[in-house]
Amino acid sequence: MTPTRRPSPTSAPGRARWRPDGKAIFYVGLTPDGRFAVFEQLFTPGRDTIAERRVVAQSEGELITESLGVAPDGARLLVSFIERTPNLVVAEGVPDLPAPRRPGR
Repeated sequence: MTPTRRPSPTSAPGRARWRPDGKAIFYVGLTPDGRFAVFEQLFTPGRDTIAERRVVAQSEGELITESLGVAPDGARLLVSFIERTPNLVVAEGVPDLPAPRRPGR
């Protein structure tokens, strides 16, 4: 069995921006291995261009692609990432909270 990454509920697959020349669209999607990425896909009315799409930015590690923006001149692409960091905090000595019973004590 191959582990599969699952989209985070805070992510936005499908978020898109037009390239300034109107000939392509950038959008957030998932790669075949389940990572978030920004794709660029040509837009030609009446023609399927999915095979021509390409990854222009990809999340690494636990980063999730959240949003994107394109400079008006098309020279730069800004990508926002969310870092999903699970945390566990132990609070001891909390007033009015009895201490837990520990085995062997």
